[in-house]
Amino acid sequence: MMTRNTDAAPMRSGFGFPQCLLRLGRFLPLLLLVLIFAACAPKKKSQDATSSPSLTIGAMSSMDFLPFAVAQETGIYDSLGLKLEIVHFFSANDRDAALQAGKLDGTVTDYTGAALQVAGGVDAGLVMKLDGDFSWMAYGAESDDFPSSFGVSNNTVIDFLTDRFTQPAVAKGAIVHRVEVQKIPLRLELLLQGKLGAAVLPEPFATMAEASGRCGRRDVSSAHQWEATGLLVKRELAQEGNNKALALLLQGYNLAVQKLRDADTETLARWIKDYAGAPEKLATHIPVPDYTPATQPKTEELQAAIAWLKQKKALKKDLTPQQLIVPMPALP
Repeated sequence: MMTRNTDAAPMRSGFGFPQCLLRLGRFLPLLLLVLIFAACAPKKKSQDATSSPSLTIGAMSSMDFLPFAVAQETGIYDSLGLKLEIVHFFSANDRDAALQAGKLDGTVTDYTGAALQVAGGVDAGLVMKLDGDFSWMAYGAESDDFPSSFGVSNNTVIDFLTDRFTQPAVAKGAIVHRVEVQKIPLRLELLLQGKLGAAVLPEPFATMAEASGRCGRRDVSSAHQWEATGLLVKRELAQEGNNKALALLLQGYNLAVQKLRDADTETLARWIKDYAGAPEKLATHIPVPDYTPATQPKTEELQAAIAWLKQKKALKKDLTPQQLIVPMPALP
């Protein structure tokens, strides 16, 4: 037998319906406020199937990230449907901190920096190597004396390459006195003032130092033999089924490499000025790397960086080159 709630009985009286309206009326102001706040609340961004993939990568002023900038400027990424933001940094520590804080999806970095990030718990890996040149610049253009001090940024590619460049001299008894100078522009300024004896600098800063007439290049024979930088990305972005944005990023990079190869001198100089930070009068004199399509890092170069960090006791845990690499997505 079905029963009815006796609380409903007053509805049958002549006064029940108006009383319900009166009761509801007391709550109408509160109800209206809730509806207003709900309507005004900010909507969360949703990434549905129709939205364009987007990435934010970090970079410092150097020649190795130039293809990304060219692809962005010339509309390659727009045509591919990728929204790319490039955030510029002047120190490796600031760049690495931004990645650790989740403000970047990836960053142009060096192999030592990548190893430190991964060993420190950052779930990321190198998806490709990049092309850039570094030179050992010494104060005193004509001097062959071993420099009294080297400006470095501790545990970065500059520190690593300082040891590589000076290894023959150290084997003969030379001592490398390091001075910590994290920001590249300041390192260049101190070198030009003679407050540093030497510094390993990326392009275009090495050519800027040489053009001053106060600095000369040392050991130029080995400068182009070393692979030292790459693109470090969050590991989740390289997972199969979730790597569309990364595939578009690398596809655009490859298209920009061809644009760089085909560019006339004037266009190339403008790109170097705008994105690598070269002075306009020197832009045509900056050595341009032999940019190659996206290629994974060489394991032997990664192993060299890992071994150097281990020797310095800078790694929190053991790493292998394979642990520093993420799969490269299939490209057209």
